[in-house]
Amino acid sequence: MEKEYRVDELIVSVSDPLKILGLKDRCVSYPAPIDTSNAYAFTFCSNKDEKALKTIKASNAGVIICSREIHFSEKDYKNKTLILVQNPRLAFIEIIKSNFTTPKEFCVSSSAIISERAVIHPQVYIGPHCYIGACKIGAGSIIHGNVFIYSNVTIGRNVTIYSGATIGVEDAFAYERNAKGELIKFPQFGGVVIEDEVDVHAHVNIDRGTFSNTIIGRGTKINRYAHIGHNGIVGKHCQIGGQCFIAGSCVIGDFCELALCSCIRNGTKLGKNVMVGMGSVVVKDVADDLVAYGVPAKIARKNEIPVWRTAT
Repeated sequence: MEKEYRVDELIVSVSDPLKILGLKDRCVSYPAPIDTSNAYAFTFCSNKDEKALKTIKASNAGVIICSREIHFSEKDYKNKTLILVQNPRLAFIEIIKSNFTTPKEFCVSSSAIISERAVIHPQVYIGPHCYIGACKIGAGSIIHGNVFIYSNVTIGRNVTIYSGATIGVEDAFAYERNAKGELIKFPQFGGVVIEDEVDVHAHVNIDRGTFSNTIIGRGTKINRYAHIGHNGIVGKHCQIGGQCFIAGSCVIGDFCELALCSCIRNGTKLGKNVMVGMGSVVVKDVADDLVAYGVPAKIARKNEIPVWRTAT
């Protein structure tokens, strides 16, 4: 039998100020999509328009997390409970993480190859068939199977690296032609620093620096098949989309968002809170709080400054 959760139990983990419409002691058992839910499920609706109200009224879910900007009458929640918050999607995530996820057990797979010079906190998970060079890995980090982490890499606390990622490859793609036109490899002496709470998804590659370190800032999330070139600095709490290519020596400011398949030319600097559109090619520096897209990318407009940033 599935565990039941009362509304007042679910909302304990919600950080947003909230208001409850309907029964506070209603019980639900599991999360589900809003259009296929039943009375034992809870769900969310992020939209705020009239269509959202119709969707909420039509849903059979027992509990719905929705925007507090929607105005409800009593008949709208006759057979359900509504939890009104500023950010329904975030509240839903917080409830799922608190009640419906099982923490991974810390252990090291017997098939992982680990350097004797590696410094690994005992509260770390390392999956099967990983290669871990002479690096440091902080507490709470999870390294899924088939990850290659080369030497001179420092990984902070609560970092998650998914299968197929390569971090700190010893020879980045850097060459110089000699007098015969032959390509001679440029040696790389730097490392990689991944700060706390970073997520590196499947098949991401992060090159080591040439002399200094390639740095990924705290809380940044990097999606599948992205590439971060040598000497790159990616700021805090950035979102790097799938198949993005950030060439060498780029600087990406805090809170930036790069949509999937975007490319940043080597040596380019993006300020804070910059948004780059899908498939764009950025060849010039972009100042703070701007949106850029196109090939080559051009400034489209000012980027909205989030409320949470103005409060910090």
